[in-house]
Amino acid sequence: TFLKAFERVKVLADELVAEGSYHPTYFEMLFLMGMVIFAEAGVDYVTLETGLGGRLDATTAVENPVACVITSISLEHTEYLGDTCAKIAGEKAGIIKEGCAVVNYPEQPAEAMGPILGAAAETNTVIITPEMDDIRLLRGKRLENRIDYGGYKASLQFPGAHQANHAAMAVEIALALWREFGYDISDDAIEQGLSSAHMPARIEVMRRHPLLLLDGCHNPDGARVLAETLTKAEYEENLVGVMGMLADKDYKAMLSDLAPCFAKVFTVTPACPRALSAETLQKEARFHLDAEAAASVPEALHKALDYCEENNLAGVVVCGSLYLAAEARPLMLKEAKN
Repeated sequence: TFLKAFERVKVLADELVAEGSYHPTYFEMLFLMGMVIFAEAGVDYVTLETGLGGRLDATTAVENPVACVITSISLEHTEYLGDTCAKIAGEKAGIIKEGCAVVNYPEQPAEAMGPILGAAAETNTVIITPEMDDIRLLRGKRLENRIDYGGYKASLQFPGAHQANHAAMAVEIALALWREFGYDISDDAIEQGLSSAHMPARIEVMRRHPLLLLDGCHNPDGARVLAETLTKAEYEENLVGVMGMLADKDYKAMLSDLAPCFAKVFTVTPACPRALSAETLQKEARFHLDAEAAASVPEALHKALDYCEENNLAGVVVCGSLYLAAEARPLMLKEAKN
């Protein structure tokens, strides 16, 4: 299926090159292949995430989306999208099209709201933003996320208060699809969807005692959210970290946020051409806490687990890059079964 879709898109790509235009990018090729596969399979619904920004993204080729969703805006890809939240919001608001339902993150930075509201006004759409007062975090165990949003209750598989915000957005999307387009989505289906939703490496708890947790945070905003989640769960300075980051990310800010959570970190070099070396990350980490460079991810994980046991700490957290998460997850799944 994948190969057939590639061959079909490649014909079009070759035609563009022959006409003196340009060859589609890696993301554009995969996006077009996805559209081919979805169309031929006759799927009912497709959820598309933009590749970069929104206004000039390949996904805006879809002309009539029923819903457009803008999640939390922070400073990332500034070389392409702009160096302020307002500029980035202007790019991301480019996904808004006339006639669609628009759902917005409930704690959006104030400077981001101007461009979002402006895009909504230009397209005659209404922005739906969940009310923070309606999002209730219910009592639960550490790293357990039980919520109540407007009477919709669920135990989320995603720890972190920010995920309660995402859940509220999901409810509002479902309600908007019912209200504006007549889609029959029951209350039970909404609650079941919230409870069953899962995505690897999103503050993923693989074992609770001792803790084994994986997170693909790769920018300061993601690192801050992970640090806040671990701090709220009262894990300060009681964890061992395995960290690997990319050189083109703001790794200094990420380390500053994450350091208070760890007694020690083992640094690694992610399997990516843009990776920051384990040695460079170790030197930077030493400004904040005890750090040791490891030659590989298996070695770092092994050392972290041993250090945790020897020093009677609460657990091990692997974080800093999705590339690292991809390599570490199979090893962590095996360890979690022990």
